[in-house]
Amino acid sequence: MHRVAALLLALLAACQQPVKEPSVAGHFYPAQPEALREMLRGFLQAAHPPAPKGHLVALISPHAGYIYSGGVAAWGYKLLEDKDIQTVLLLGPAHRWGKRGISIWPKGVFRTPLGELKVDSRLAKTLLSPEKGVDFYPQAFRGEHSLEVQLPLLQTVLQGEFKIVPILLGTPTREGFQHLREALTRALQDRDDALLIISTDLSHYHPYDKAVEIDQRFLQALRRLDTAGLQHLLSQRRAEACGAWAVLLGLEVSRALGANKAEVLKYANSGDTAGGRDRVVGYASVALLREPLSAQEERQLLTLAYQSIRGYILNGTIPPAKIRNPKFLATQATFVTITKGGRLRGCIGDVLPSRALYQSVQQNAVAAATRDPRFPPLSKEELQHIELEISILSPLKPLRQPRDVQVGRDGLYLVKGRHRGLLLPQVPLQLGWSKEEFLQQLCLKAGITEPLNQCLQNAQLYRFQTYTIKGQHFP
Repeated sequence: MHRVAALLLALLAACQQPVKEPSVAGHFYPAQPEALREMLRGFLQAAHPPAPKGHLVALISPHAGYIYSGGVAAWGYKLLEDKDIQTVLLLGPAHRWGKRGISIWPKGVFRTPLGELKVDSRLAKTLLSPEKGVDFYPQAFRGEHSLEVQLPLLQTVLQGEFKIVPILLGTPTREGFQHLREALTRALQDRDDALLIISTDLSHYHPYDKAVEIDQRFLQALRRLDTAGLQHLLSQRRAEACGAWAVLLGLEVSRALGANKAEVLKYANSGDTAGGRDRVVGYASVALLREPLSAQEERQLLTLAYQSIRGYILNGTIPPAKIRNPKFLATQATFVTITKGGRLRGCIGDVLPSRALYQSVQQNAVAAATRDPRFPPLSKEELQHIELEISILSPLKPLRQPRDVQVGRDGLYLVKGRHRGLLLPQVPLQLGWSKEEFLQQLCLKAGITEPLNQCLQNAQLYRFQTYTIKGQHFP
């Protein structure tokens, strides 16, 4: 009898879900539910963010005590009111941990004064990779506030039941960072009911004016969605963010999910909210959006490409462009294709994003007109007869199995030794290629004449999609 009772107790204990109790309730925010609700209602009533035109992919939100940063955070969370969000993935820094690795809370519940939030254990499990330093390290969560302060805000604005995946970053290994970037991208693809929250404060303990200067550098790089530029600023200490790794990871995932605009909803520092101005901390609420180009914006890009070609051919220089549209300032990879009478006349582009969208279009348009080795440079007499096509590339994703390529949707990029080859997704459709022909022609484009099986052996394959616009009869 005693053995049966002991067994039942053991089974009951095994079935119980771990509970993460709040660490900073009563310190960073009120521990009493009604006082907490009242504070959050006040923040949200005072927030007036612009309505996003596209799909919200992620929010960047501060994590200081609510009297300092809660009003700033509310500008982002206001966008979530009445949204049907089923899963929220939270990325933030582990301030107290100081270890190499990434810690994901795998199951159970997180408790706040407003109730309990369940962890999406099925999703969390798919993100783990212990051999790459992505595992559950409970010590990372002890006393940590960066994710906890986001939870009451979520509980206030999201009315339906939702789950969370809490992720804390120490100093990630390169392999761990790449693994989680790819795993998060796979998990969030085609899920409009999931959201990424990136938790970070900005500069720390500078005089007010110096802090604003440092933070504006960070936000300008963010507006360009420029991960490389942002990482450079952070490494040079010309920009600061305690959640730097979370921002870089979240930004790369957001871009892979199609984000093409970062809108700064609100910026302030502790000197504006509840502190002195001699040593302040910076806060920002930023929306990362997937926003389609309007018909007018498409026309503007096509006109920019044509004017760049025309200016270069007639005067030897690319006319300067005054660009303020944040979507045009975002770092993007493009290809520009020129046709004349339905025949290819030049095509040049970037494989990886390295410059602003408008700069990529300008430079690739001129290169396609004058430096495609397959054709002579475009003459001024041809200018009135050309058609242009601009393809904006999504980030490259590894293609594990060649058979998984979808003809007409996927473009392909092949790397094998010194060989490189890229074909846009519209090419096999235009030429009526099968999947096998598409792959064989990709090998030939890379300068590999071996049979297809030999070509693909030890080759690295990547796929991507394009947002394509085309036109003619330019001014």
